[in-house]
Amino acid sequence: MKQKARRKRFGQDLQRLWLLLQSRLRGSPEGELYDSCITLKNLALVKQQKSLSADAIYEMLMLHAIRLRPAYAGMLSLYRSGRDAEAFVFFAEAVGTKAGKNFASILSKLDEINPAEMITQMQVFQNMMAERRVTQAMKRVQRNSLMITLWSSAAIFAMLINFTVVVVFLQTMETLQTLF
Repeated sequence: MKQKARRKRFGQDLQRLWLLLQSRLRGSPEGELYDSCITLKNLALVKQQKSLSADAIYEMLMLHAIRLRPAYAGMLSLYRSGRDAEAFVFFAEAVGTKAGKNFASILSKLDEINPAEMITQMQVFQNMMAERRVTQAMKRVQRNSLMITLWSSAAIFAMLINFTVVVVFLQTMETLQTLF
C-alpha cells in the first residue's frame, strides 16, 4: 500500500519537474497562456453538454499553471471575494503582456458564454498567438539578414579600400624610385 502511494507521489513529482522544465524553456508567460488556452478549449470540448462554473475553470487553470500560478491564485482570490473586474485587471497586470490582457478579457466572460462560444474564442486566441509568433520570427529573420548584409558590405568596402591603398602605394613607390 505504501509503495503504491510512493510511486504515485514519485510520478506526480516527476510530472511537476517536467512541467517546470517546460516552463523554463518557454521563457515567457505567453507560452503558458497558450497552454491555458488549450486547457480551456479541451475543457469546453469535454463538457459541452454541461457548463462548468468559472470558479472551477479558474481552479483547473491554476493547477496546470507553473509560472502563472501566482497570477491565477490572485485572480481567483479576488474573484471569490466578489471583485470580478479587479480580478481580471490583476491577472492582466500580473502577466504584463497584450496577450495576457486579451486572455483576461476572455476569462472575464466565462460565466456568460456557452462552451461552443468558448471554443471559438480559444481558437481565435490561438490564431492570434500563432500570428504573433510568426511575426516575431519574421522580424528576427529580417534583422539577421540585415546584419549579414551590413557585415558583407563592410568586408567588400574594406577590400576595395585595401585595393586602392595598394595601387596608390605601388604607384607612389614607382614614382619615388624614378625620382631617386
